[in-house]
Order: sequence, then structure tokens, then C-alpha cells
Amino acid sequence: MCFLSLVQPAQHQNNQPACTFKTFMDCKPQTFTRTEGAVGLLRWFEKAESVFAMCNCPAGDRVKYATGTLADGALTWWNTQVQMLGIEMANATT
Repeated sequence: MCFLSLVQPAQHQNNQPACTFKTFMDCKPQTFTRTEGAVGLLRWFEKAESVFAMCNCPAGDRVKYATGTLADGALTWWNTQVQMLGIEMANATT
């Protein structure tokens, strides 16, 4: 389970703590390397969605935060997408 910081974070409109990348990573999202196969990818998606919900992560930050959990071949693939599309367009991927 994720333990949110005792320091007062920024607040959303509904007075929920705002999700930061640090908060997201403190919740221990699963990493993905691309070698885990289809089942591993589905588990990565499930864990990421769970962490997004626990941390009140805004939809606009989810791709940016999730890509912080990519490693090895998956990170290489993401970096290629960023080079081809640009960071703004790549982060707009849903």
C-alpha cells in the first residue's frame, strides 16, 4: 500500500492531494521491460491503474508518470516514440 507524504501537497479542486511523480513512485508501480510478454503487460497496466487511483493522478499526467516505469527495451521503444513524435505528442498518447 502507498503511504502518502505527511507534508501538505498541492490540492485538486475537490481538496484531494495532487499526485506528483514522487507520490506516484512512492506507491511502487511495477516496471515494464518488454520481455514479460502479454500477461506481464496486462499486469503492468493493472498495477499502473491501481497506483493512479490511489494517488489521484490526473489523466493528463498518466502517460508521463507511467513512462517513468519503463526499462530496457520498453524504454528504448518509448525514447524512439519521443524522437519521432516529440515529447508533447508522445505524452498525449492515450
